[in-house]
Amino acid sequence: MYVTLEVDIVKLIQESAETESIDDIFEEVIAKTTADLKTSDEAAITIFLKNFDAIARPKGKTLLNYFETHDFRNISEDAIIKKLTDNADHAIDQAQEVIRQRIDQYGVSEPNINKSGARRIVLELPGVQNRDEMMSLLQTTARLEFHLVRNNENIVKAFNRIDKYLVEQNRRRQGLEPTPEPTPVETTPEPEPIEIATNNTPTEGDTEATDNESSDSETPTPTTDPNNPYDGLSDEEARTK
Repeated sequence: MYVTLEVDIVKLIQESAETESIDDIFEEVIAKTTADLKTSDEAAITIFLKNFDAIARPKGKTLLNYFETHDFRNISEDAIIKKLTDNADHAIDQAQEVIRQRIDQYGVSEPNINKSGARRIVLELPGVQNRDEMMSLLQTTARLEFHLVRNNENIVKAFNRIDKYLVEQNRRRQGLEPTPEPTPVETTPEPEPIEIATNNTPTEGDTEATDNESSDSETPTPTTDPNNPYDGLSDEEARTK
């Protein structure tokens, strides 16, 4: 069996651009590049740059409007072009290696896997008869994507609930009892301490008079000066004392 595969470099270019910077002009360049690749053997980066110069530059756009170099020492279009070219070459090499690993696992003896042109890979698979099975093996896409997530209080709480749920599921699979949720205990609040104002103890002769006059006298205020026995008393109480 002979198989020719083509690496989707246009998709790589599109995903290399900053998402928030992509506009109708950039999409027009991508669409024109995709159409031109169907009838050309040139490198996808070369065709993309030609279309960019013809469509985007007359409208005041440069590559810096869509791509970042991530190198503050060299912010230029040349740096962006070099980065895109290196990424495209790396993508083709990586695809070739992935295909080789899949073919080796399939058990094909002495396969030939070589690059053809700027973006294609040609396979020669001796002894292979099952076309559908081989195509299914080769066309399986392997992608690893990274996405930024918003880290706020609600997400942290959600992750904590997920962790607790997974722990309970694991305990049930092992035949363990689920962890009981802590039950809140109602407690009676302790009464606040009450300060009782006291005066100096009256003498025996003053006891009866103090008891009789307690209802008519003003409520004494707490003594603030312990060395003054009349402090905090009304005038009548002070005269009686």
